[in-house]
Amino acid sequence: MNKKILVTLFPGCAAYEVMTAIEVLAPKYTIEIATPDGTEHKSPMGLTFNANKSYKDINIDDYDCILNAGRQL
Repeated sequence: MNKKILVTLFPGCAAYEVMTAIEVLAPKYTIEIATPDGTEHKSPMGLTFNANKSYKDINIDDYDCILNAGRQL
């Protein structure tokens, strides 16, 4: 079974909020990224993350772990 981790990027998410986790986990897990509308996310410093899906397309049963980053209150 292929183990997968979903990273949800909320508007305003900075790259440092997820980069260490992605680098540590990527050798053992498939990493997928979701954004509110499924389009790319650009961090405040200019790093671009390509989304695999939108929030509405998430099926939580497909993932071993979900990391949430950057939610603005």
